Amino acid sequence: MKNISLSLCSFIVSLLVGCGGCIQKTTPALPYGNFVKITKRLEISKCKEKESKFCMEATFMHSGSGLALGTLHSPLGEGSIILTAGHICTANITDKARDHIEEYKMSLTITDSNNHVYRTIIVNTNNVDKGEADLCLLYSKGFLSDFVKYSMQNNNRGDRLYNLASPVGVFHPPNMPILDGLFSGRMNNTTDLTTVPAIGGSSGSAVFNDNGELVGVIYASVVNFPHVSLMTNRITTQDFIIKSLELLQSNPGL
Repeated sequence: MKNISLSLCSFIVSLLVGCGGCIQKTTPALPYGNFVKITKRLEISKCKEKESKFCMEATFMHSGSGLALGTLHSPLGEGSIILTAGHICTANITDKARDHIEEYKMSLTITDSNNHVYRTIIVNTNNVDKGEADLCLLYSKGFLSDFVKYSMQNNNRGDRLYNLASPVGVFHPPNMPILDGLFSGRMNNTTDLTTVPAIGGSSGSAVFNDNGELVGVIYASVVNFPHVSLMTNRITTQDFIIKSLELLQSNPGL
């Protein structure tokens, strides 16, 4: 009986030690103040036909997520560059609908962690139809932000990932949902597979590694199983940022 009690005590102690290690595991320092919610406003002001099922004169609102990468002194003035998904920066009008629309305009604004709203301009957007990564870089004059850290190491399968997003538009400044998942491997030259939960509104949200370093951007999820998502890979994301910054510096008027 004594031996059984000692064995039981040893088992309980080992559980407590193991659980203690789990409890001490904390989320890395993430750039919460750099998170922004992006609002896209698409205004269709004139249709070619008064009555058409492919065109309706109305204003449509969509939301996404983004991350301010830091403050720059550019030809446009002092402001922040913001990374998001490419489809956030496009009107997403189908070819069929476009044939019936005569006038429309699209605008983008960001809401920061202080609940301040800023206008933005598009610096660069990739062409997904040409196989490019689904990425976009914005510039917001007057919005100041700290610089984020970039990872110099590729992820390994099973690595823990962290995500700051506004899924289905959920964002209560300064608080945004903090999500996590696992790196599940490389899919192709531009895309990685993750188990970070994502849904509409998560597009454009930044993904970080266990050191709080930027590794990619969520741009899609599986409709029937939103715990599987797609993100741009580390190298593709960093190459896009560099190319976009060069474009910003060389084109003062954009």
